[in-house]
Amino acid sequence: MFSKNFMRCLINQLSDPERYLHKAAHKCVRTLLQKAESTPWTVPVVFAQLVSNNGTPNFDSLTKTKYVDKIMILANEDGLDAIIGEFRKILLDPLGPEGSDDSGEESRRRKTKAAEARRQWVADQILTLIRNGRSVKAEPWIKNAVSLLAGFGFLEVPVRGAELGIPVSPTSQAMFRSRLMSCLSHLLSIKDNISGDETWPYRAVKKAINNKDTLAIELDDTIEIAIKNAQSTLKEINKKVKSLPL
Repeated sequence: MFSKNFMRCLINQLSDPERYLHKAAHKCVRTLLQKAESTPWTVPVVFAQLVSNNGTPNFDSLTKTKYVDKIMILANEDGLDAIIGEFRKILLDPLGPEGSDDSGEESRRRKTKAAEARRQWVADQILTLIRNGRSVKAEPWIKNAVSLLAGFGFLEVPVRGAELGIPVSPTSQAMFRSRLMSCLSHLLSIKDNISGDETWPYRAVKKAINNKDTLAIELDDTIEIAIKNAQSTLKEINKKVKSLPL
């Protein structure tokens, strides 16, 4: 259904009110939105087609709409986990086939800027999902989201065993760290205990310090000592917790 020609036509017609099929294009996407509302399992399927494959992460900005945002929020717990999986693909290879051409320094600069923009879009979407009151808050997808932000913010190899289509620039790494802090601040304000046995900040720190060999930032002696002391304290706390009577 979401063929290359269809997606090109849909995006072009949505983007300009003067286009002959502009109203028909809006009706088409509204129908997709209604389908997503009535049948939650379709949400990650429709979302993936709009932002990847023959679609584009720039769908909302190109069409001057908010359809991707509206559809994304309708996902159930499993759907949100699938959407985080789509974000992971974009973060690893933000430009897809268009990023394979490596003709000159100017081309590489343009690709770096384009990759930074798409990675920022993903980070912003994750923050939107976490902050939005309508999204289903569940440990599995939030855990994966926090892990992605921490990995791309602090590690040279953000996802173990996966190659990057384009290296993550220092600008993007700083942006990921900023979005991670915003996500953690919101998650700490949620009263429902959905983090399991470990807090969200601890999960983020663990993602970084468990992969110290690939840290993108240099730790000075003060930070190293603070981490070791914190780990030692945590071990003592866990030991005492386990010794408590049930």
